[in-house]
Amino acid sequence: MRMCLILFLLVSSFKPLMAQDFTGKIVYANTYYSKVDDMTDAQYSTLFGSKTQFYIKNGNIKESFNGIALRMQVFRSDSNKLFFYKANTDYPLSIKPVNDKDSMMKVIIGEDADTINVLGKRCHKVIIESNNGKVTYYFNNDIQIDPSYFRDYKLNSFDIFTQMTHSLPLKIVLETSEYTKESTAIEMTPLSLQDEFFEIRRQ
Repeated sequence: MRMCLILFLLVSSFKPLMAQDFTGKIVYANTYYSKVDDMTDAQYSTLFGSKTQFYIKNGNIKESFNGIALRMQVFRSDSNKLFFYKANTDYPLSIKPVNDKDSMMKVIIGEDADTINVLGKRCHKVIIESNNGKVTYYFNNDIQIDPSYFRDYKLNSFDIFTQMTHSLPLKIVLETSEYTKESTAIEMTPLSLQDEFFEIRRQ
């Protein structure tokens, strides 16, 4: 109950004025820092990709990667599922429900002195610690989305982040036991995307 109250207060502090949801593309540059002896930074970059193209419309997300392990993943808000496409296939090999067991342990709000500039926008940070690791999101309230689409999207605590900020991240620092991944937006473009763009099919 206490955690719910804290989360409500945090949501209230960041909730922006009503505005149109962002529809379009964000390109992230990815940098990896290995924490294990048998994998280098460069190997993680080759495996998972040095660049991510992120598309969003009405709660549907499509992400494409230039790594050798995973080529693309699509989140469908209507089914609350992630569909994965491996790099050497043109159809989804597996479907994973997004309501996993990644439970929140602690939320830390960055001070004004902790803000950074990404794409010319001043970004505040939110740190979310869970039983699977820690993720730091940097965001600007000018980029808004409807968090109700993602209330069960618990991967990397994205549900908590969107509930708190009603926004999309311009920088993400994901810390796991094996590596740290920094994803920084280098391009953001509003686009008119068709619903068919997010359909699950052979690519």
